[in-house]
Amino acid sequence: MNRLLKDKRGSSLAMVLATMSFMTILGVTVIMLTLTNVNMKYTQKNSQVEFYNADGMMDLIEAGLENDSEKVASYAYSKALTDYSDVVTGKKSTSLDDLYVKYYLQYMIYNLVGFNVTYAVNYNIDSSDYNKPYSEEKQKKSSIQKGIYDDGITESVVDDYLNQFYAAVDNDPPTTSAPTSLLHYHDSRIANYLGKYAYFPNNSANGDYPSLTTNYFINHLETKDNYIKLTKEDGQYFITLMNVRVASPESNEYYTSITADLKLPVPNANVEVNKEYVEYAIIADDQILVDDDATVNGNVYAGTVNRVDDTGKASSNVDCLSGILVGNTGDGVTLNLNSKQVITRGDLAVRNNSKFNIQGEGSISATVWAENIKTERKVNHETGNTIYIDAKTYIADDFDLNSKNDTAVLKGSYFGYNYKDLNDSASTTNDAKFSSTISINGTNNNLTISDLTRLLLAGKSFISKPSNEYATGEAKASDIGFTESLTSKSNQLAYYIPDEFICEPGDVDDDGNDLYLSWNSPLEFSVSGTNGYYFDVEGYSNKYAGFDVSSFLLASNPVSSYFRNKAGIQGSNGEVTSVQYYYLNIDPDSATNYYTTYSTVDLTAPDAADTSEAAENKRKIIALRQQYESVSTAIGSITEPGAGCLITSAGNILYNSGTTTNIIIGNATTEDGSALQTYSQTMNKYYMSRQMSLLSEYSKSASSSQYRLYNDYSEEDKGADAFNKSGRTDSGVKDTNLFDVLLDRSKLTDTTKTGVMVDVDGDGTAETETFYIVSTASTGYTYDGSSPNGVGVIIATGDVKVERDFSGLIISGGDVILQSNNVKINASADAVKGLFDVDGEEMDPVITNLFREYFRGSVSNKIESKDAANKNVIVENWVKNKLDR
Repeated sequence: MNRLLKDKRGSSLAMVLATMSFMTILGVTVIMLTLTNVNMKYTQKNSQVEFYNADGMMDLIEAGLENDSEKVASYAYSKALTDYSDVVTGKKSTSLDDLYVKYYLQYMIYNLVGFNVTYAVNYNIDSSDYNKPYSEEKQKKSSIQKGIYDDGITESVVDDYLNQFYAAVDNDPPTTSAPTSLLHYHDSRIANYLGKYAYFPNNSANGDYPSLTTNYFINHLETKDNYIKLTKEDGQYFITLMNVRVASPESNEYYTSITADLKLPVPNANVEVNKEYVEYAIIADDQILVDDDATVNGNVYAGTVNRVDDTGKASSNVDCLSGILVGNTGDGVTLNLNSKQVITRGDLAVRNNSKFNIQGEGSISATVWAENIKTERKVNHETGNTIYIDAKTYIADDFDLNSKNDTAVLKGSYFGYNYKDLNDSASTTNDAKFSSTISINGTNNNLTISDLTRLLLAGKSFISKPSNEYATGEAKASDIGFTESLTSKSNQLAYYIPDEFICEPGDVDDDGNDLYLSWNSPLEFSVSGTNGYYFDVEGYSNKYAGFDVSSFLLASNPVSSYFRNKAGIQGSNGEVTSVQYYYLNIDPDSATNYYTTYSTVDLTAPDAADTSEAAENKRKIIALRQQYESVSTAIGSITEPGAGCLITSAGNILYNSGTTTNIIIGNATTEDGSALQTYSQTMNKYYMSRQMSLLSEYSKSASSSQYRLYNDYSEEDKGADAFNKSGRTDSGVKDTNLFDVLLDRSKLTDTTKTGVMVDVDGDGTAETETFYIVSTASTGYTYDGSSPNGVGVIIATGDVKVERDFSGLIISGGDVILQSNNVKINASADAVKGLFDVDGEEMDPVITNLFREYFRGSVSNKIESKDAANKNVIVENWVKNKLDR
């Protein structure tokens, strides 16, 4: 036994076998662990890839929702603006905020559940952005369509609308009637909408999508929480898509899902009052009449809408045509305008020894838009009027000094931009009111233009002939055109033909001799299309002009005739007694040379002993010149333009250099240039739009083929889109008065609210007392000692009389009359804006709901989220691999 135990043979084999087994087991274990680790890493990697893909899809969905929200907000805002003035529902008017949220909800929810091509056409939505809708038949049957499209839905606030919208939906109705449960839909509708964003396009030329998209799906879970929820938090609405899931197919070995609630803020519509309007101190639909000294700090507008008489014909009464009339009833009145914008549909007129000063506001220069600027002498005053304008001045017609001893100073830039009626290449200029010039028409006037940096005068001077002043049997003669763009009335003598040089067959001199036969070089011309009138061109040249004028005449029409009533007296036969004047028609190509020759004729009286024919002719020339100059205007003082002034003119510029009359040669052919025509068209559009809206981008004028507002719509056919200056609302005449463009007159009711506190300095504390007054009284409204204090908004359908200092905004359907000594009117943009903001927050806003257009402007600038945190889609209740498969 002991021997056997001591025998060790075979033990090594056992040890080897045991060791090999251990090592095999250890190796297998290591290999298994390695394989397991590799599998785990592979699984982890694929799971992460799946997760990141799903999470990336969710990010794309969020970005797509945000992008759609911005587009829908823009469409909704535009639609709300369009409908704002037309919607009156229930017992109170729908506010702009309510309309905007209503349309936003309609458009955004419809994006989520379907799309209709007609809808895309109506609301300018690109149909390529959306998947095809579910079947047309299903659309017809679905009351969802009714809920979205029914414009007859009545609502006073958005919550009422939503309740009715909710009640109208009978497709998969929610199981609860909770007002926050808005809609239930099949997964495919919202999934299809969201799925359009969850793509990862590759870089291949054909634009194919990788197979990844076929392995994932977007799901809107069919659970009791499956709905679109609307909430209102801190005054802002949110649309929440509950339980949106991005997941791989359930059969996928590495199944991954992300489930979340996507909370979409309804962007706030910034419906603040347009900056253009709150910076105005006065908006008068008719006139601004200045009866006593006054100062206005802020922008002003005057419309002159009552410029027609009872028969609808345009009135020529200067009181009617003046938009701003300084010296209306007072004598020696001064109006100071410190403004960034001065706009009138009529004239800026100064009379009765008055003064009119226009300059900018602070460091911002003024801009002036008007039809004419003129002085007048309604009563027999000798002191004269004063005009001082330092601005960018845009004048559709003329600048005229018509009184005695007037003084005018123009600084900045001056643009008289009209030279044609219709602003097309075919129209001609035979009407003085469509040709922009500067003229001195009174005695001893002084015009200073030495400080102008830019002077543009597109027209040439005319003698304007009123339409009712012609002799019976004679057709209305065209206005008499001359060749100067800046001139004095006395320069008409260069073209005037005294009666003694005009005759018709049968006329005889004092000795009974035939005049025509006694002339050496008579020139035949016509009146009213009938030949037979004669001009003694040689006698005129030798005895009046002092030089041979024949070479300067327009061969086709050398003489223009001009008829005028003689004090309106009718003879016994009922015919109007008339006087008749004749003027030379100078060839435009010779215009400058003609006037230079005329103005340099030596008028030194010949020696008394000289009895030659030449001396006698010179004496006659001197006598005739003195005769007509004594009853006309001696040339006024027009300073020489400064060396840095850039001048563009269609005609000559006449000015004084010492005691000598000088000429800047204009380009007589400029009026045919396309650049000038384009400029004139553009400026006319700008002016027309400002007359009707104060803003240049106003679509009514921008889209019109018309370039002007006309005095009388029926004067001639101006086209289907013709607008008139009267702003009448007669049948067939377009509504162009600014009062009705801005305000809904049907909503005006007499209302006064005082003590409205607003935050002007933005520190969060309301510290400024404001008020508003709405008056529909036919007698208008008078702001006097009994009126509220503070900063206010006055809206009146009639005249507004200002008898003490006022701050805020005055909007009048009639005149604004300044009739208290040294009254001051100050615009207050921040306070007026604050008043609108406070009023807009009321359940029944008053002044905010009156306005149609005050919030007009760029839609993109009006849409903003409540704060930075709400500018993105908010993700809530985010869960990975939610156990609801």
